[in-house]
Amino acid sequence: MKTSTRNIIIAASIFAVLAFIAMFSFDAQTIVIDGEEISGVAGFGIGIVGLAIGLLAAVFAIAVTGIVLVGVVIFLALIAVVVLGALGLALSPLLLPLFILMGLVWLFNRRKVA
Repeated sequence: MKTSTRNIIIAASIFAVLAFIAMFSFDAQTIVIDGEEISGVAGFGIGIVGLAIGLLAAVFAIAVTGIVLVGVVIFLALIAVVVLGALGLALSPLLLPLFILMGLVWLFNRRKVA
């Protein structure tokens, strides 16, 4: 048996034992469905299933929210890159004399290799 399968079986067993203990530690577990009261083991089981469905829905909602936020971050990063690129293109005619001067200084200050 693989370690992950064994761990899942152990976790499910512990959960079942704790659920069994919790079932008897509370007073009447009554769930009302369409006006009909369901209590006892069936009511407790339906309650646990309801909690599991709620937990699954919450996890799914958090995952979808995370995916949407990642998409928004990527979109905003692309907008920032486009804005910076446009700013660079807009300033390039003004910076051209500076680039020429920097190139000449770099050209004349190079060390000659023997």
